[in-house]
Amino acid sequence: MLNKNSNEIIAKINKIIENQNTELVLFEGDYISLINNNFIKSINCKFKCFLTFDDDDCHDFNFITAKSCDLVLSVCPISVQKYLKKGLNAHFFTLESSSKVFKDHKLKKDIDVLFFGRKSIERKNYISFIKDNNIKIKVIGWEGPDSISDEDLSKIISRSKIVVNFTETSNKYKKYNQKKLHNNQKQLKGRIWQAGLCKAACVSENFPAKEIIFNDEQIAIF
Repeated sequence: MLNKNSNEIIAKINKIIENQNTELVLFEGDYISLINNNFIKSINCKFKCFLTFDDDDCHDFNFITAKSCDLVLSVCPISVQKYLKKGLNAHFFTLESSSKVFKDHKLKKDIDVLFFGRKSIERKNYISFIKDNNIKIKVIGWEGPDSISDEDLSKIISRSKIVVNFTETSNKYKKYNQKKLHNNQKQLKGRIWQAGLCKAACVSENFPAKEIIFNDEQIAIF
């Protein structure tokens, strides 16, 4: 598709939809510049769904694009509320929350504290603080999510007593974003669902969406 223009891509997609008798098409928003209002309107299908994973960074232009869809799915409950207030059919869905992958493997709890995720200065400082207070912490995925499979990660979480969850965003500097996120912006992260599915306690850095979906008894916040 890289050597085709928008009209050629639309024609190709519509041909696939016709040949496969497809009724539902999912459109990813955020930084995908090709997916805009006109593009979605040109796709011939019965039901159109808009997906957003970084709506905190992209809501203004996501809203324009999403108006061409029948449904908006967002990983952020605050984002969902914004779309609902603007009259769109929007619902919350969770990332990294498949119970077929992340589950309790009934393994010995031999890891005191676990963190998995990318390296950042703020996270590194937190982990140094934990170690300086004589708490054993295992860190994996420091080099990125592809450094360990979901299946292996699920087993390691099952071995853990506590999963620590940091919620700060990174500066994305994506080509098509309208604003640059600051490191102190806090997001709902998938580690919370993964820990729960694998029967590990989760201690999380605070984040605004917490007030919508959790009470004080469901998750420990720092």
